[in-house]
Amino acid sequence: MTVVSEINVLVTGLGLQPYPDGTDGGRIDENTSYLVTTLLPRTLEPKTALNPSANRINIITLPHYVRSEYRYVRAFCRDLHQKHADDVDVFIHLGEARGWTWLTLERAAYKQGMSSNWWSAAEQSEYYTAADDVGQTIKDLEPCPWVRLPMGLRSALDIDAVADGASAILKSRYRFERAGVCDDRLDPRADDANAVVSDSGVQRRSPIDIRPHDEGGPYLCGFLNYESLANRYAKRRELNVLFCHIPGEADPANLSRTRDGILAITVAAANEVGRRRKK
Repeated sequence: MTVVSEINVLVTGLGLQPYPDGTDGGRIDENTSYLVTTLLPRTLEPKTALNPSANRINIITLPHYVRSEYRYVRAFCRDLHQKHADDVDVFIHLGEARGWTWLTLERAAYKQGMSSNWWSAAEQSEYYTAADDVGQTIKDLEPCPWVRLPMGLRSALDIDAVADGASAILKSRYRFERAGVCDDRLDPRADDANAVVSDSGVQRRSPIDIRPHDEGGPYLCGFLNYESLANRYAKRRELNVLFCHIPGEADPANLSRTRDGILAITVAAANEVGRRRKK
């Protein structure tokens, strides 16, 4: 008899924010990273199309988005990991990346004080000094509480294994299902630029690409990732945190594809947790 293991995964999404580069005073008024969390099921039963693993996966989402404010994010992460110190197996944070058509799993996050030359010229100053949704930067906060922590932190989960596992799950599902998962809140008849036509003439969508990526960046996404990891590291708890960037398009077809990708990442991450438990 197969023993079913329960794995709890908590997923968050960010809220309203100005564009990181301040282009034309632009603003993200509807953040897809939070919208996607509202489309996730509460449970993924084992040995199903959504979850081919032997794990029953419980998905915990929040009734509100994470406000795009440095001060709020720091307090949010502190409270989150105090409340869920032991009852969550994987934390998955989502952030929006406008213009991207793929999902990323970020390998690392950096502490305030970091600077780099691998972002655009406008973003090569010290990290987290672009204004947040209330016009503040990291300079407006209290002194950094993580002085004794490493400049960079990374997840304890194998990012490449999670990305590969999620991609395999998606390819298998999309091979046998006509259009991914259907949801009453999404219109499956919506035009999909990622649809392909099979030899039989049936329209099928291609799965979203899932890629490992170096880091979450010098703005709120990278900041949230580091703060979440730091709260675990400081208490010597497992760094069971993932950060994913998702596309910014909020039309039904793209939200559906993105949700499918996040569900696949959730299952792949749960599989990694299950393997680690057996060691």
